[in-house]
Amino acid sequence: MIISQNNEQRSKVQLSKIQLNKVALILAVIHWVVSFASDRLVFTYNLLDFSNLTTSVKTILAWGAKLAFLVLLIILWQFVVYLYLEYRNSNEKIKMYLRYTQIYFSIMVLFFVMLAPGLWRMDEFGILKNAVNILPVFWQGYLTSIFYIFALMLLPSPAGIIIVQIGVISLIVGYIIYKCSNLLHKKWLVYVMYIPFLLFPVIDSNFYPIRMSLYAFLELLFAFELFSIKYENREIKMKNIWLLASLAGVLICWRTEAIYYIVLAPVTFIILFYKVTSRRVKIQFTLATIIISGLLTSVQLLGNKLVSGNQYEITSVVLPITPLVYEATQNDDKQMLEPINKVLDTEILMKGYQEGKTGIAIYWSESELVKTGYSSEEFANFKSAYYKLIMKYPGVFIKERIETFVGSTGILNETENLFADDAKDYYVNFRETYHYSSPFLRSDTVKLLEFTDHEFVHNIFYSFLPQALLLIGTCLVLLIKRNWGYFFICANVCAKIPLIFLTAPSRLFMYYYSIFLVGSVLFGMMIVFIIDIRLKNIK
Repeated sequence: MIISQNNEQRSKVQLSKIQLNKVALILAVIHWVVSFASDRLVFTYNLLDFSNLTTSVKTILAWGAKLAFLVLLIILWQFVVYLYLEYRNSNEKIKMYLRYTQIYFSIMVLFFVMLAPGLWRMDEFGILKNAVNILPVFWQGYLTSIFYIFALMLLPSPAGIIIVQIGVISLIVGYIIYKCSNLLHKKWLVYVMYIPFLLFPVIDSNFYPIRMSLYAFLELLFAFELFSIKYENREIKMKNIWLLASLAGVLICWRTEAIYYIVLAPVTFIILFYKVTSRRVKIQFTLATIIISGLLTSVQLLGNKLVSGNQYEITSVVLPITPLVYEATQNDDKQMLEPINKVLDTEILMKGYQEGKTGIAIYWSESELVKTGYSSEEFANFKSAYYKLIMKYPGVFIKERIETFVGSTGILNETENLFADDAKDYYVNFRETYHYSSPFLRSDTVKLLEFTDHEFVHNIFYSFLPQALLLIGTCLVLLIKRNWGYFFICANVCAKIPLIFLTAPSRLFMYYYSIFLVGSVLFGMMIVFIIDIRLKNIK
């Protein structure tokens, strides 16, 4: 009888923990109702049009988005009210967390005043165009479109997407700074930890509404949370399992090269917490990661197949395949070129290459480069021929990949010209559609952040190589010391370096941005903790 009563009391306690705050719930519902009116400022969806199959599908998608937004608002307002109540009740942990978050967000708001409506470059305009119609863009990951849609529902303006993005990033930065402060003896040193987050490439990316900007911070959070739980010897609860599994699932889905997380994330968890968790906990995390990533990724794979076919795969090979095709042509290797020519017009490739164009530039400028009507078998033969070309001319492939790797400091378009009189058509259409005018010092601020007028300086500050070398070096040290748990945390991040090296379609900084960010934060933590230890030993 006593055991039964204890179990009943325990159940009541658990239920009370998951009860929704009524005030927050009411605020969420009111916000949701108001959003139907505010959506009219940007969205074009119709919630009552079932006149034909196409409009019916769009209507269903719109209602699905609004219902999902209601769930998001309930979670968001529960979080906001919880923080408010804890702050009012003088919860020092929450106060410190909010203080560190507010510091970074305030700095970002100052930059926003000068950079509004953000650093819009190219692909984002297509994502935005679809988002206002509640339609996904699978080329940039449908999760990006979901973020756009919900951000626009929160703040109905393209600039609102930027504000929501820097808000999410600030919450992550605040959490990392707060956790670091708990590990330091000299608390003032924690402010040094802001430096990695205030590097110009990081600030620049914060205002760039492309998937890598948020993806990099989510990957940083995943790695840091694993480190934090282990270092603080925290008890692993179900909320930790679901948070980590959800982060891993999003990482796996959002970037193609992150597919390895489906293996490395569970392996890292099992090894890192081998002695402090039961078999059941390990299985729970593994299954949660597989299920979440499987559900998210299946939608992306289906969308890729329906919308873009093999185009995405082609973009990942067109850069290195161009010099390979040239080399094969020079050697009159017709047998190797024949399956390539079934998918890509090798004459157009050769002409562009001889004019000094890169493969990806030829792809975007020559609409007839990719042939139509090729079969699945011919595409499979095309990929096989590509691999055979690599094996036959490895020097050509490695040379091109190294040049792309080292030269990956580029940024798409000159976004400081967004408000220029001779700006590109989609810039003009964007600013006129949403009635934006250039804020004070916007162009100069962009030039400062990106070193637009100093290419050499830009290439130094936007190089990810120091961070990549630091991460690889850290992995090697941890490997030698057989510190397997921390080794796998670092290896999770480093594993993408060879994958991007082999498949990067262009020389853009954003492909390696997560390496830059995680490496910079790791370096900052190393410096801060070394100084903290030395100052402690002096006394």
